[in-house]
Amino acid sequence: MGYPRVLGRALRAVASVVLVASCAEQPLSPGSDVEAAEQAISAWVAANPAQWAAAAETRVAPSRPAWTPSCTNPTSNDYISLRLTTRRDNIELAFRCPLNEHATIQDLQEHFVHAVPWNLPTGIASPNWRFQAWLPLSSIYNGVTFHTPQPGLLAVDIESTMLGIRAENTRRGCAPIADGLSACLLERAHRVPLRMRFTVLSDLTALR
Repeated sequence: MGYPRVLGRALRAVASVVLVASCAEQPLSPGSDVEAAEQAISAWVAANPAQWAAAAETRVAPSRPAWTPSCTNPTSNDYISLRLTTRRDNIELAFRCPLNEHATIQDLQEHFVHAVPWNLPTGIASPNWRFQAWLPLSSIYNGVTFHTPQPGLLAVDIESTMLGIRAENTRRGCAPIADGLSACLLERAHRVPLRMRFTVLSDLTALR
């Protein structure tokens, strides 16, 4: 006789779990995290009205991604890449071969092809949001120069243009959608010159 009551309690428990999971997966409601993110972007735009200049520095040497062999490797496609990684961002630099660990600043400049910034450090922060500089293209071909600010260091300067700020909500179940903006994805147009400097150790062993 107790079977129906036990079954009823089990069904209610399952329904409760499903309801909680569904709520956790729902996009954010307007006026919650979205408003805070929009305010953070507005504050950044107000602080950078005419240009955006930033710098990232680490005492870590450049690395070579596993997918790019050295120039002397028989499987080389005549290009090689270096990855510069700092605490919050990284950028990949592609060069034409031949290039090895003895390369000078001039060699790097002459063999440079393009830069791919994966995450430029805007400094914007708001709970549950990830902010990125919105660039015209994923790769930067012009305006990239190499310097030695002091012995033992390599600086990579980027002068380009940014179109604005993009923000992606990091809550579970809040993946960006491709057909427009939502509570999961924000964009703010702000076309200004971009000036960025990455400084790393000048150890180019990764080109070996």
